[in-house]
Amino acid sequence: MRVLLLGGTGNLGKRCVPALLAHEHVLTIYVRNPSKFKHLECSRQSFLLPKIAKAVADAAIAVGNERGVPLRVWITAGLGLLKTPGRPYLIQEFAPYVAMAQHDATRKAIEPIPLTDLRWSLFCVGNMQPLDRQQTVFEPLNAPTPHNLLLGVMTMPAWVDSWWIHVPFVGDFVNIWMVLFFQYGTKYEAAADFLAEDLEKESQDFVGVRVGMKKESKSKDD
Repeated sequence: MRVLLLGGTGNLGKRCVPALLAHEHVLTIYVRNPSKFKHLECSRQSFLLPKIAKAVADAAIAVGNERGVPLRVWITAGLGLLKTPGRPYLIQEFAPYVAMAQHDATRKAIEPIPLTDLRWSLFCVGNMQPLDRQQTVFEPLNAPTPHNLLLGVMTMPAWVDSWWIHVPFVGDFVNIWMVLFFQYGTKYEAAADFLAEDLEKESQDFVGVRVGMKKESKSKDD
């Protein structure tokens, strides 16, 4: 598949490059020129990420209309857009507005788009760390490195409440963030392989939804 990657030098982006190539995608990388943003000023009331997402979506829709086939797009957002099992509210309702507002604005920009115009997905990420902090940009892989992720649609996958859930008044709030912090840390490399794998398979499983992830726990026999 021909893939256009935006943000190819970021923490996730530079792991997506080798993952996409290992899955035999034909890759084009768009890297912004920092000098063009030297004097850019953004109001606190104006978020940049949703504007970027909307611009990308509009361009992809235009190309899809020209070709007669809607394009496939993955757009990153925050895990606050997901729910936890058995609760009707989003995780972002337990966080300060400023921390989640950009991601919610991205959701509002993308989700109204009909799937007949754009086959979009929102990749709702949280705490990710690199396998190798010294990795250079575009370090190649000899073969795909299979991810060990459990995926959830609209809801955090494999959620297990902590003992904090039983504490009156503050328990539900503390429980959410304790579980996220201790159970939902993942690796950039795993996320990158998942995205590359999904595009390779041309899967329909995650089209038009928000997607969360969790590292699969190892069994005692491993």
